[in-house]
Amino acid sequence: MKVFNMLTNEDMKRIKSKTDLPLLIEHYKKEIWEWKQKESQWLSDKNLLEGSKKTIEELANKLVEISKTNLALQKEIEELRKEIINEDLENIEKC
Repeated sequence: MKVFNMLTNEDMKRIKSKTDLPLLIEHYKKEIWEWKQKESQWLSDKNLLEGSKKTIEELANKLVEISKTNLALQKEIEELRKEIINEDLENIEKC
């Protein structure tokens, strides 16, 4: 993380004349550029975070859907097992 070079009171005291004005302007231009770079990174991070949140929500919804399907299939398997057992019992009784 970069530390910004802000002008201190001491710096301002040294910049007394108009000849130092271009130096001051250049310093603030650099500082503005650094803040814009930081803002750009923040926006990039924000977009990444929002995209990650959306992906997590979609995955969570899909997991719930899969869990419901799994439960329904387990119930169906249990019913089929009961049917098979009943058919086997009927066949044994016929013998």
